[in-house]
Amino acid sequence: MKIKIYFNNKEHIVNFSEKIKLSEAIINSGTAFNMDCGGLGVCGKCAVKAFGNLSEASGEELKVLGDKFKRGYRLACMTYAQGDCNVIIENNESVTGVTEHKYIKAAEPITGNKSCWASVFDIGTTTIAAYLYKMPEGELKEAKLSLNPQRAVGADVMSRISYAEKNGTEDLYRLINNEINNIKNEFFEKPDFTVVTGNTAMLSFYLNKSVHELGVFPFEASELFGYIDNEICVPKCISAFIGADITCGIMASGMLSNDRAMLIDIGTNGEIVYKNGNEIICCSAAAGPAFEGAGITNGCASVKGAISKVYNVGSSFFYNTIDSGKPCGICGSGIIDAVASMLKADIIDSTGYSESDFYIGDSGIFITPSDIRAVQTAKAAIRGAIETVCDDLNGVEKFYISGGFGKYLDINNAVLIGLLPPRVKGRTVLSGNTAAAGAAMILCDKRKFTQADKIAGKAKTIQLGANNTFYKNYIKYINF
Repeated sequence: MKIKIYFNNKEHIVNFSEKIKLSEAIINSGTAFNMDCGGLGVCGKCAVKAFGNLSEASGEELKVLGDKFKRGYRLACMTYAQGDCNVIIENNESVTGVTEHKYIKAAEPITGNKSCWASVFDIGTTTIAAYLYKMPEGELKEAKLSLNPQRAVGADVMSRISYAEKNGTEDLYRLINNEINNIKNEFFEKPDFTVVTGNTAMLSFYLNKSVHELGVFPFEASELFGYIDNEICVPKCISAFIGADITCGIMASGMLSNDRAMLIDIGTNGEIVYKNGNEIICCSAAAGPAFEGAGITNGCASVKGAISKVYNVGSSFFYNTIDSGKPCGICGSGIIDAVASMLKADIIDSTGYSESDFYIGDSGIFITPSDIRAVQTAKAAIRGAIETVCDDLNGVEKFYISGGFGKYLDINNAVLIGLLPPRVKGRTVLSGNTAAAGAAMILCDKRKFTQADKIAGKAKTIQLGANNTFYKNYIKYINF
């Protein structure tokens, strides 16, 4: 028996002998698709067109699909192939807006003085940023951004760790390495050497390492990496949930030039770094994927057509989309703007209460009451973490906002909803992809690898899980 899977004008065939979930078959084929809830059958984002010998739809599946069921859609995570069938994946997202860091003058390249090509990869939970360099000059020649195909087993780190506990790391290892190899093959020159950065879990999946310790108390990593071999360099992670991406970000952001500064990486895990004199204090807040578009009814990554800005003039609402594309969803910056605009227009109050869906102008995209709650819990986690690592923000000189998220972020709206403290106004540096920039610094100067190692060894991590101060701050900032 076989399943024919059609995606991006390509056909993938999965052979099977016993009934198999469509989601499992899709993962086995190496095809990327959304399954934000990790296969619990509640987000509806793994809906695919499916025909052939399939299991009957349950009441729960029909409820999530609604009218889509009549048009041939099924939830891949709830539907079994019982014989030959065809699956069409229409979710054809391609992310845009890769942050290209400035030219980095090579000093003592890791690759030596020989002429070759090298790459930098930043493996994020949602996206993968890739850069190609001509060495030994250290000249950036090409940059690409793609979606992390591991979204097929869950939108956030913990859902993927849970998947690995049940199924092993092989699927996650294969998904990420297939995508990275595809990107390398798409570069106009294939790199000979690669610097790979990312959070601790993503690097563990990339290298097919156990993540068991990351998912159980006291949440420690079995390996923090920090090595160079003939073809690859992996900078050192700080702790279980403060990865090499933050080590690189501390180095590249410029925050070390200040006496008191803060690096804020807003994502599925909101990493906060506070530099106070010679001290570096970090924490990771499990904010959930709301600010990366996942977990939101019409949420999406920063793809063409994603609503990235929302504003209102009185009771009239307007929006901008990425690359002026037809509205296809709303990304993190747009979600912040939408909620801020609803507050300004008194559609919601400080409690966030809403009885009905809110439509954004004529886009056809809407925000649900449950979406607003997701934003509340996410922003409370990040703001609570900020106030926990630093209980007196008055002396902080600079706030560095890292990641592609910052490209579209409206600071005033972020302050209005309580995501960021008022102190950031006029003191914010939108730093772009500091993780990839730091990795490129290491590529172009091997002494930076030693510096990154020292930063990781010096930084202290505050665990928020049982931190009373964090919980008090979280409750304090749950309202808008």
